[in-house]
Amino acid sequence: GKSAKNNILVANVTSTDAISSSSSFGPVQDGRVKPDVSAMGTNVFSTYSTGPTAYASISGTSMSTPGVSGSVALLVERFKQLNNNTLPPSALIKSAVLNTAQDLGNLGPDYRFGYGRIDALEAVRVLENNRYAVNNIANGALNELAITVPPNTVRLNVMLNWNDPAGAPNANPALVNNLDLTVSNSSSNYCPGYL
Repeated sequence: GKSAKNNILVANVTSTDAISSSSSFGPVQDGRVKPDVSAMGTNVFSTYSTGPTAYASISGTSMSTPGVSGSVALLVERFKQLNNNTLPPSALIKSAVLNTAQDLGNLGPDYRFGYGRIDALEAVRVLENNRYAVNNIANGALNELAITVPPNTVRLNVMLNWNDPAGAPNANPALVNNLDLTVSNSSSNYCPGYL
């Protein structure tokens, strides 16, 4: 559940992008960021099993998670449309969701909002514009990827994400594969993270 590595955990935010007090916060035991992303989950009008109308305004991560799940399903469907009905790597879909989220709370990913509020339109643009790469890497190896940044670009988000295999029970850290990302150009190096 809460500390799994390859899933997407969702925080509950209000209509004003405030974190709900019912939302759980990270970090997980080994310091990883959880939740991963946020979505509207407060006072959502939905079906409900009790009462004469079977509808109610409900709040919680049980209301924010379905919106993210539906958005992810649409991203998978769009990837399949663009790639001869091939299923996408789940790490690619997760990266598209996290890397395009609208930052909330502290600058950059944090333990309350994750990477921010989901922005499914920006995530699908990543897929439609081929702004991603899927690669493999051997132990101790280095992969380089050239990225052309259009002129007058205000912000560049770069993310490295992979499905990590299960670690030993109660391992701390739970991380099995440790990959590092460095972004550089011909004149300088930039540290990973938010600048």
